[in-house]
Amino acid sequence: KLMIAIGAGLAGVLLIVFIILYFSVIRPNNIIPMVSDTTPFDRITSKSSNRESIVIFYINDDRFANRLTHPWDYTAVLQQYEGVIAPDLSMYIDMDYPERLSNNYWNKVLTAYWQNRGVNIYPNVSWSLPDSYEYCAAGWPRRSVIAINSMGVLKESFSQAIWLDGYNYMINALEPTCILRYGPKIFGEDESRSIYLENKQLNLLRYGGKR
Repeated sequence: KLMIAIGAGLAGVLLIVFIILYFSVIRPNNIIPMVSDTTPFDRITSKSSNRESIVIFYINDDRFANRLTHPWDYTAVLQQYEGVIAPDLSMYIDMDYPERLSNNYWNKVLTAYWQNRGVNIYPNVSWSLPDSYEYCAAGWPRRSVIAINSMGVLKESFSQAIWLDGYNYMINALEPTCILRYGPKIFGEDESRSIYLENKQLNLLRYGGKR
């Protein structure tokens, strides 16, 4: 009976996943933003005066993950910004495979949810180890503007190599029309198709908030 219950539960989960993916196709977004300023998701408010910026999730997961359980509460606010780069739940290389897979799945489900409700949202293409490349590319639209982050990559040569390998895989698989880049430039990336967004975190480290 236990195995039957587990099997039924798994079947139910898979059915929900199928329904969400079938009815929530992520469409290409080829609106190139006219701004490079960014606003972290945990700092958006209904009264913010900086609406001509792009909302980003390139912050620690604990600063936004709990809010994503009720995404409808943020739809109206996000609609008012120039654009939104899709959620970025982490897929660290030391995470278990199922955890990385789950975070990638939720990043895409939330993207589809907000896009279908009128938010100008850009696919946030991320990856982990080579065993993640295929499922990380799956579900994202081809020939679209996408976003890619490189924060933390320069700390280790291994991380740089994995980042660049995954980057080339995603470029070949998705053929993006433009890349919204956040984080430091990585040697070997295609700068010609990239727009580099303002990195406030990096500026704070370099200039202490003064420029």
